[in-house]
Amino acid sequence: MPQLELIIASGIDDAEVRTNAVSTNASTAPPIGLALGFRGYQALLFRGAAALQGSTIESAVLRVTPANGNFATGLFTKISAEAADHPAPLANGISLAAFLAIARTSAAVDFDPTGSPPWPLNTPIDSPDLSAVLQEIVDRSGFVDRIHILWDDDNSATAFGQFLVTHYDFNPASAPKLIVSYSVPPPKFPGGAIVRRSGYSGKLQN
Repeated sequence: MPQLELIIASGIDDAEVRTNAVSTNASTAPPIGLALGFRGYQALLFRGAAALQGSTIESAVLRVTPANGNFATGLFTKISAEAADHPAPLANGISLAAFLAIARTSAAVDFDPTGSPPWPLNTPIDSPDLSAVLQEIVDRSGFVDRIHILWDDDNSATAFGQFLVTHYDFNPASAPKLIVSYSVPPPKFPGGAIVRRSGYSGKLQN
Protein backbone atom coordinates (compact mmCIF):
# COMPACT_ATOMS: atom_id res chain seq x y z
CA MET A 1 0.00 0.00 0.00
CA PRO A 2 1.45 3.40 -0.94
CA GLN A 3 2.45 5.74 1.86
CA LEU A 4 2.96 9.47 1.61
CA GLU A 5 4.96 11.39 4.23
CA LEU A 6 4.50 15.14 4.19
CA ILE A 7 6.56 17.44 6.40
CA ILE A 8 6.31 21.14 7.08
CA ALA A 9 9.07 22.53 4.85
CA SER A 10 8.76 26.27 5.45
CA GLY A 11 8.38 28.51 8.47
CA ILE A 12 5.30 30.13 6.98
CA ASP A 13 3.39 26.83 6.92
CA ASP A 14 3.17 26.20 10.66
CA ALA A 15 1.47 28.92 12.65
CA GLU A 16 0.13 29.56 16.11
CA VAL A 17 -2.89 31.48 17.36
CA ARG A 18 -3.37 32.24 21.01
CA THR A 19 -5.50 34.50 23.10
CA ASN A 20 -2.68 36.40 24.82
CA ALA A 21 -0.47 37.21 21.80
CA VAL A 22 -0.56 38.18 18.16
CA SER A 23 -0.79 35.13 15.92
CA THR A 24 2.39 34.31 14.01
CA ASN A 25 3.84 31.82 11.55
CA ALA A 26 7.32 32.47 12.91
CA SER A 27 6.74 30.43 16.07
CA THR A 28 9.35 27.96 17.27
CA ALA A 29 7.59 25.79 19.86
CA PRO A 30 4.08 27.13 20.40
CA PRO A 31 1.54 25.74 22.87
CA ILE A 32 -1.64 23.83 22.27
CA GLY A 33 -4.25 23.84 25.02
CA LEU A 34 -5.08 26.04 28.00
CA ALA A 35 -2.52 27.30 30.50
CA LEU A 36 -1.72 30.45 32.45
CA GLY A 37 -4.94 32.08 31.36
CA PHE A 38 -4.59 31.73 27.58
CA ARG A 39 -5.64 29.26 24.92
CA GLY A 40 -3.34 27.97 22.18
CA TYR A 41 -4.26 26.77 18.70
CA GLN A 42 -2.18 25.71 15.70
CA ALA A 43 -2.49 25.63 11.90
CA LEU A 44 -0.27 23.27 9.88
CA LEU A 45 -0.22 23.47 6.07
CA PHE A 46 1.08 20.39 4.26
CA ARG A 47 1.94 20.73 0.58
CA GLY A 48 2.68 18.11 -2.07
CA ALA A 49 -0.33 15.85 -1.57
CA ALA A 50 -1.36 15.58 -5.23
CA ALA A 51 -0.86 11.80 -5.13
CA LEU A 52 -3.95 11.58 -2.92
CA GLN A 53 -6.30 12.79 -5.66
CA GLY A 54 -8.98 10.17 -6.18
CA SER A 55 -7.57 7.91 -3.47
CA THR A 56 -9.05 6.12 -0.49
CA ILE A 57 -7.32 7.14 2.72
CA GLU A 58 -6.58 3.98 4.67
CA SER A 59 -4.85 5.64 7.63
CA ALA A 60 -3.35 9.00 8.52
CA VAL A 61 -1.59 10.42 11.56
CA LEU A 62 -0.16 13.76 12.54
CA ARG A 63 3.32 13.24 14.01
CA VAL A 64 4.66 15.97 16.29
CA THR A 65 7.59 16.34 18.65
CA PRO A 66 6.85 17.75 22.11
CA ALA A 67 9.29 20.45 23.24
CA ASN A 68 10.33 21.62 26.70
CA GLY A 69 7.66 23.24 28.85
CA ASN A 70 4.95 20.61 28.67
CA PHE A 71 2.64 20.15 31.61
CA ALA A 72 -0.89 18.91 31.92
CA THR A 73 -3.26 17.16 34.29
CA GLY A 74 -5.67 16.74 31.40
CA LEU A 75 -5.92 18.34 28.03
CA PHE A 76 -8.56 18.27 25.31
CA THR A 77 -7.71 19.12 21.70
CA LYS A 78 -9.43 18.46 18.40
CA ILE A 79 -7.99 18.08 14.90
CA SER A 80 -9.85 18.93 11.70
CA ALA A 81 -8.80 20.47 8.38
CA GLU A 82 -9.68 23.57 6.45
CA ALA A 83 -12.54 22.79 4.07
CA ALA A 84 -10.92 24.37 1.01
CA ASP A 85 -9.56 23.14 -2.31
CA HIS A 86 -6.24 25.00 -2.19
CA PRO A 87 -5.75 26.62 1.23
CA ALA A 88 -3.15 29.28 1.95
CA PRO A 89 -0.84 29.60 4.96
CA LEU A 90 -2.30 31.34 7.99
CA ALA A 91 -1.54 35.06 7.84
CA ASN A 92 0.42 36.74 10.60
CA GLY A 93 -1.82 38.72 12.90
CA ILE A 94 -5.05 36.85 12.17
CA SER A 95 -7.49 37.26 15.04
CA LEU A 96 -8.72 34.32 17.06
CA ALA A 97 -12.25 35.03 15.85
CA ALA A 98 -11.12 34.92 12.21
CA PHE A 99 -9.17 31.71 12.81
CA LEU A 100 -12.16 30.01 14.44
CA ALA A 101 -14.37 31.18 11.56
CA ILE A 102 -12.31 29.25 8.97
CA ALA A 103 -14.54 26.57 7.41
CA ARG A 104 -13.59 23.18 8.81
CA THR A 105 -14.26 19.60 7.80
CA SER A 106 -17.28 18.01 9.39
CA ALA A 107 -14.98 15.19 10.45
CA ALA A 108 -12.85 15.98 13.51
CA VAL A 109 -10.76 13.80 15.81
CA ASP A 110 -10.10 14.19 19.53
CA PHE A 111 -6.45 14.18 20.59
CA ASP A 112 -6.43 14.23 24.40
CA PRO A 113 -3.19 13.69 26.28
CA THR A 114 -3.21 12.84 29.96
CA GLY A 115 -0.57 12.67 32.66
CA SER A 116 2.07 15.15 33.77
CA PRO A 117 3.88 15.67 31.44
CA PRO A 118 1.51 14.06 28.93
CA TRP A 119 4.22 12.92 26.52
CA PRO A 120 7.99 12.42 26.74
CA LEU A 121 9.99 15.43 25.62
CA ASN A 122 11.72 15.43 22.23
CA THR A 123 10.14 12.10 21.31
CA PRO A 124 7.79 12.07 18.32
CA ILE A 125 4.21 11.07 19.05
CA ASP A 126 1.34 10.29 16.71
CA SER A 127 -2.23 11.49 16.77
CA PRO A 128 -5.19 9.13 16.53
CA ASP A 129 -6.20 8.14 13.02
CA LEU A 130 -7.19 11.14 10.87
CA SER A 131 -8.32 9.23 7.79
CA ALA A 132 -11.90 10.55 7.97
CA VAL A 133 -10.61 14.13 8.06
CA LEU A 134 -8.30 13.66 5.08
CA GLN A 135 -10.86 11.69 3.08
CA GLU A 136 -13.22 14.64 3.27
CA ILE A 137 -10.50 16.87 1.82
CA VAL A 138 -9.30 14.63 -1.02
CA ASP A 139 -12.90 13.92 -2.04
CA ARG A 140 -13.43 17.59 -2.87
CA SER A 141 -13.87 18.05 -6.61
CA GLY A 142 -11.33 20.87 -6.68
CA PHE A 143 -8.69 19.33 -4.41
CA VAL A 144 -5.18 20.07 -5.70
CA ASP A 145 -2.30 19.20 -3.38
CA ARG A 146 -2.64 20.92 0.02
CA ILE A 147 -4.01 19.82 3.37
CA HIS A 148 -4.36 22.48 6.08
CA ILE A 149 -4.62 20.83 9.48
CA LEU A 150 -6.36 22.98 12.11
CA TRP A 151 -5.58 21.97 15.67
CA ASP A 152 -7.89 23.46 18.26
CA ASP A 153 -7.99 23.74 22.01
CA ASP A 154 -11.21 21.87 22.77
CA ASN A 155 -12.84 22.79 26.06
CA SER A 156 -9.60 22.68 28.02
CA ALA A 157 -11.31 24.97 30.53
CA THR A 158 -12.38 21.76 32.23
CA ALA A 159 -8.73 20.73 32.59
CA PHE A 160 -5.45 22.55 32.91
CA GLY A 161 -2.32 22.18 30.87
CA GLN A 162 -0.52 22.67 27.63
CA PHE A 163 2.20 21.11 25.60
CA LEU A 164 4.64 22.79 23.28
CA VAL A 165 5.09 21.44 19.77
CA THR A 166 8.34 21.81 17.86
CA HIS A 167 7.87 23.88 14.70
CA TYR A 168 10.01 24.34 11.60
CA ASP A 169 11.57 27.58 12.85
CA PHE A 170 12.98 25.76 15.88
CA ASN A 171 14.17 22.52 14.26
CA PRO A 172 13.20 21.69 10.64
CA ALA A 173 14.00 18.02 11.12
CA SER A 174 11.43 17.80 13.93
CA ALA A 175 8.72 19.84 12.22
CA PRO A 176 5.23 18.33 12.17
CA LYS A 177 4.59 15.52 9.69
CA LEU A 178 1.49 14.04 8.12
CA ILE A 179 1.88 10.34 7.34
CA VAL A 180 -0.77 8.88 5.05
CA SER A 181 -1.40 5.35 3.77
CA TYR A 182 -3.76 5.24 0.82
CA SER A 183 -5.05 3.11 -2.02
CA VAL A 184 -6.01 4.01 -5.56
CA PRO A 185 -8.56 2.31 -7.82
CA PRO A 186 -7.24 0.20 -10.71
CA PRO A 187 -7.10 1.99 -14.07
CA LYS A 188 -10.12 1.77 -16.34
CA PHE A 189 -9.85 1.61 -20.10
CA PRO A 190 -12.34 2.38 -22.87
CA GLY A 191 -14.99 -0.29 -23.26
CA GLY A 192 -15.03 -1.10 -19.57
CA ALA A 193 -11.97 -3.36 -19.44
CA ILE A 194 -9.94 -3.27 -16.23
CA VAL A 195 -6.36 -4.49 -16.24
CA ARG A 196 -4.65 -5.54 -13.03
CA ARG A 197 -0.93 -6.14 -12.61
CA SER A 198 -1.47 -9.67 -11.31
CA GLY A 199 -3.17 -10.71 -14.54
CA TYR A 200 -6.19 -9.94 -16.66
CA SER A 201 -9.41 -9.05 -14.89
CA GLY A 202 -12.36 -7.32 -16.44
CA LYS A 203 -14.48 -7.59 -19.54
CA LEU A 204 -13.93 -7.44 -23.27
CA GLN A 205 -16.20 -5.78 -25.73
CA ASN A 206 -17.28 -7.58 -28.89
